[in-house]
Amino acid sequence: MRVKFILALASLLISISAFAQRGKFFSTDNQLLSSSFVTQVYLDNEGFIWATTRNGINRYDGYQFRVFKKENEHDSSLASNYVNSMMQDKNGLFYFGLYGALQTWDGNKFDNVAMLDKDGNAGHCYPNCFLERSNGDILVGSSGLGLLKFKNKKTACQVKGPLSSIHTVNSVIEDRMGVLWIVTDNLGLISFDGKSMRRIRRNYIRRNNK
Repeated sequence: MRVKFILALASLLISISAFAQRGKFFSTDNQLLSSSFVTQVYLDNEGFIWATTRNGINRYDGYQFRVFKKENEHDSSLASNYVNSMMQDKNGLFYFGLYGALQTWDGNKFDNVAMLDKDGNAGHCYPNCFLERSNGDILVGSSGLGLLKFKNKKTACQVKGPLSSIHTVNSVIEDRMGVLWIVTDNLGLISFDGKSMRRIRRNYIRRNNK
């Protein structure tokens, strides 16, 4: 009897595992995604799965997709259907990097965010990534203006000082010590401790991995 129970339990676990690994496939062919060119997949604070694409934004609730697209007749819609990146902060506000535009979404409407260069003039760039720092600062990595920081919900300004020499930021993270690690096009990998910027060269990585 004990052996039968163990065999039945093992069979059930194998069946569950096989079902869990089966997964689902979403594409434009089955009319679920607005585009097959997905630029980022993101899990928000409430468990919704988002996919930013070159033809709008898709949000999946476990059953169906909701698609967000640019609508010319609505000022509060997406500025562009070409969406590069997104993030949600700890307060629930969403940030979207689009083709030449930066927007926030509060759950009801999209708001445009002005992007200013280090001299305070309107700049043009392509937001690539976002980071919410431990102190609450919101950073934007871009192509064109390097690293920007939100001044308020309506304005993001290019970071001044040593970091202003960066043209393109592809990725940025903050470590436990508060140091920024930034992947750039023109300077490679750099670190910034709030005062000085350091380029991380190949020999440095090899030496510290020994």
